[in-house]
Amino acid sequence: MFVLPMLTPQGRYRKLATGELGSLRFLEKWLIAQCIEKNPDLVNNKETKFLRSIHVTGIFNATQGEAHAGSTALRKAIWR
Repeated sequence: MFVLPMLTPQGRYRKLATGELGSLRFLEKWLIAQCIEKNPDLVNNKETKFLRSIHVTGIFNATQGEAHAGSTALRKAIWR
């Protein structure tokens, strides 16, 4: 298990401010999506139906060999 604390610029733990809950939900979904990409048999299935069904050619839930120049450029831009 990994814990990703929100820190202040001084390195102290931050308190959750109003409006930041959406950011945390986004982070949780993004991390689950990344894990599903690496391990499709991931046990955590919280809100993953969409993540498992979405397909972006050469990027997300892609099959081997389907990438093309555009998707390769996008992958490099995102995960440089």
